[in-house]
Amino acid sequence: MFTARELATLLAALQFWREEITQSGTFAARPYFKLVGMKRIRPLEDTEITRLAAKLRAITPEER
Repeated sequence: MFTARELATLLAALQFWREEITQSGTFAARPYFKLVGMKRIRPLEDTEITRLAAKLRAITPEER
């Protein structure tokens, strides 16, 4: 599904998002959601991002 490099990038991006974006509330996330065509989706909150990261950590990366 993901290579180790891809998985590491996703986890790092989630960590950044949790530390920087969610601290300002969902308002700060809106431009990014609009940019990817999902402006009607409610951004994940801090605890939800933590759970998502845990799910991603459980994935065994593909070897390439």
